[in-house]
Amino acid sequence: MLFNVSEQTRSQYETFLQARSAVLNDCILFLDEACKKVGEAYKVGGITELAMIALVRHVVECLDGVSVLVARGSVLPCYPLLRSIFDASLGVMYIMQDDSVNRAAAYFVFQIRQEMAFMERCDPTTNSGVEIRRELKSDIAGPTALDGLSTQEAQKHLATLQADLDDAILKNADQAWITKNKKNAEWYSLFGGPEHLRDLSKALFYLSGYELHYRPWCRQVHATDTLKNLSEDFDSIRFRPIRCPSGIHDVLRSAGVFAITLAGRLYGKYDPESSFVRRYKELEEQIKTLASVKAPAWEDNLSERRERT
Repeated sequence: MLFNVSEQTRSQYETFLQARSAVLNDCILFLDEACKKVGEAYKVGGITELAMIALVRHVVECLDGVSVLVARGSVLPCYPLLRSIFDASLGVMYIMQDDSVNRAAAYFVFQIRQEMAFMERCDPTTNSGVEIRRELKSDIAGPTALDGLSTQEAQKHLATLQADLDDAILKNADQAWITKNKKNAEWYSLFGGPEHLRDLSKALFYLSGYELHYRPWCRQVHATDTLKNLSEDFDSIRFRPIRCPSGIHDVLRSAGVFAITLAGRLYGKYDPESSFVRRYKELEEQIKTLASVKAPAWEDNLSERRERT
């Protein structure tokens, strides 16, 4: 099931993978350095910078995962990470665009409200808790599946979360959430923002990225894109090998460009006098050069196997 590499070409193949992983690591360092500039601007109570740092840190960690996978030639598992990187990157750009304090507050309120909704389901005395236990009666785990926390612990956690929402810096955003009165509202939809990620992409001029990349990544996440992993071969069906590098340059371009674009925006706002443009162009050229080399295709791997048998 693994992508086959002959002993004669193994060293060359590993060098091919490591070169792509290395440039992604350089892009990650560039973004991480830009994030430090945001950290330097942070002041206690500065919710805008705090939200941006939280989002960028998420991007950096996901990019690091992509780099590790690329080093092993494992392309398909990169897509869920790229999908999350897309979400978080747009979030940073949206907060930077306008009305930053309210948007940053909305980002945190959304997370607190999500956690509260879960805690309410854990508490058997709430309406949500009663309803979920009724639904779980026929579940494989049974009606006590959410009873890991005691009622007292769940209620104590709910009180702590409510105290967070009562903080003056989150008050307006929480009231916007209450006024919205929509159970599955997105955080960026508060204060008159876009209702869905596609709308957010369009508002930030990234609709092409949503249609060309995000949609296919979603199909991969939901396991509705598996036909591409099949190939007809002499009246039989062959599966794409595990750790196959086919599509690795799409991953390289997507991950690398996200990293340097986000870094460029952060530098432009928080350290515009630095020489970040030169570094941006260097990394952009490295990505372009590496992505211009033909990558091994899994169908070619099947042909090689047939020739050896």
